[in-house]
Amino acid sequence: MAKEYVTLDGLSELAPGLPNWVIKDNDKGLVFVAGMVGINLDTLELVSGLESQIRLTLNNIKFLLSKVGCEMKDVVQMTMFFVNDPLVNSDVETDVGTFVSVKEEICPELCPVGIGSRVDSLMLSGALFELMVCATTSLAEV
Repeated sequence: MAKEYVTLDGLSELAPGLPNWVIKDNDKGLVFVAGMVGINLDTLELVSGLESQIRLTLNNIKFLLSKVGCEMKDVVQMTMFFVNDPLVNSDVETDVGTFVSVKEEICPELCPVGIGSRVDSLMLSGALFELMVCATTSLAEV
């Protein structure tokens, strides 16, 4: 089979219609991780605060990548979504700075191309940050 799928119990409740959180295309050597937020994968509870959500999001993605034999160093592209929270007077530069600080602490090897967007809300109420990544399996073999 050319593709592998990673499905985690309970996560489909958070995003109906999206049962697979990771798709690995063995023929093309690519891995796609769906938008992940700062939820505890055991309890499905969202942690509070941007920094905590970024930290847990990165750890969740590390875990999901490990399920298909990849690491954070294999990530080649990322898309970040930051919620424009009117209750928190922050700006894009501050939010990105928080991401970079946490990323350097958790996975300093992560250095892909990427883009970030400011959005009004995310699918999961209360989520302040979401991250999608694409990784390559060919880097894992080098």
